Amino acid sequence: MIAKLKASAIHFCISGGVIALFLSAVFYVWYPWPFYELYSTWDVIKIVVSVDLVLGPLLTLVVFNKAKKPAELKRDLSIIVLFQLSALAWGVHITYSARPVFLVFSNGSFYSFAKTEVDVSQLKYKELEPAFYHRPAMAYLTPPKDKDELWQIINDMADNGSPGLIYRASRYQPISDYWQKIYRFPLDIDELKKKPESAELIENFIKRKKDGLLENYVFYPMRSGRASATLVINKNTNKIDGFIDKML
Repeated sequence: MIAKLKASAIHFCISGGVIALFLSAVFYVWYPWPFYELYSTWDVIKIVVSVDLVLGPLLTLVVFNKAKKPAELKRDLSIIVLFQLSALAWGVHITYSARPVFLVFSNGSFYSFAKTEVDVSQLKYKELEPAFYHRPAMAYLTPPKDKDELWQIINDMADNGSPGLIYRASRYQPISDYWQKIYRFPLDIDELKKKPESAELIENFIKRKKDGLLENYVFYPMRSGRASATLVINKNTNKIDGFIDKML
């Protein structure tokens, strides 16, 4: 029995290391905060963890037997490992394929897009190109310069089935040069405070901040294909500094 427990413990430690790498990729690279709050990754993660961290070592505990022939024991353990690797490969594929790769500002809102939603071949800036080890890139959507260009885009969508303006990666610009423009179009805090629920959420957010100064923060709608929320940007750092899991 001691040999069984030892084999299962070793299997558990190895599986734990692999799962730790997987979760690090999910929560620090592919779905960094606040994206894991918006995207339904937990169901996939629970399946992968259950199979790799629980079921795998448990099966090793059941099948491991020193009395077995080496070839037979190797076969049994190989089947378990292949089962685990299949679950892990499935989990990696699902989470990686659906991961957000862009957070795009347009017309007063931020939009989160997966790689499959945008034609990345149209990108003009290499720094915005998604890669396996890249976090979601923040971008500014260049608006139409006049009504004629806007109507041209609308007609192109209607006549040729071209993607909508927000999906046109050729118009994505690195966001770093556009913060001052973005800060002109936040949600109106005075109007939000007129709604008791929104006022309470804003007050609770500010209480959690060390500076406690509302004027340092701007609030924007954040939309993805699956959920909507409110994103908070710190004007002093030009970085995401807060997240409210509903639209204000």
